[in-house]
Amino acid sequence: MTVEVLLGALGALLALVLPLALARWLLGRRGRAPRRRDATIRR
Repeated sequence: MTVEVLLGALGALLALVLPLALARWLLGRRGRAPRRRDATIRR
């Protein structure tokens, strides 16, 4: 595998994961769903 292929795969993974992580973090911060117990357990 060349560096370009690896970078392309990493970019695709980031493009897929980052929006999901951001959306989850924003939803969690808004407190839309009352899951404070889960948050305390995870952290």
